[in-house]
Amino acid sequence: MPVHEGPWPDGTPCWIDVSVPDPDAARLFYEGLFGWEVQGGAPEYGGYLNCAKNGRLAAGISQADSRTARFGREKGNE
Repeated sequence: MPVHEGPWPDGTPCWIDVSVPDPDAARLFYEGLFGWEVQGGAPEYGGYLNCAKNGRLAAGISQADSRTARFGREKGNE
């Protein structure tokens, strides 16, 4: 996975969220696919999971309200 040092240029995608019906299954899938270290899941944060690679945060996984997965992204300087 590429590493970016310094500030993100305006409009550059820099974070991905996915909301899925089964966060535990997504955790296993993305750990195997990307080798991510997945942490979190505390009830006070709604079970939100942080995904990291080599200690750098890269994405998040949350519980979907429906049976359909949803993806979102953040852009630099938003």
